[in-house]
Amino acid sequence: MCLRHWRMVPRTIQRAVWAAYRPGQCDDKRVSDAWLLAADAAIGFVARTEGQSVRAIEREALVSFGYGTAEDR
Repeated sequence: MCLRHWRMVPRTIQRAVWAAYRPGQCDDKRVSDAWLLAADAAIGFVARTEGQSVRAIEREALVSFGYGTAEDR
């Protein structure tokens, strides 16, 4: 994610992305479920903010972080 979009992401989600990040995970393709959830929330938040469509998995991630409602699922 570029810096402009990263700055749109709420701090709570940013912290979750970094807390679940493991060096080398992009090389070996073994990312954790926690990282995927946080990354999906970050992507969904930016997409929603920019008026773009949000995938179901991103909506669910946003709900899990408190940035949506059960109806968003």
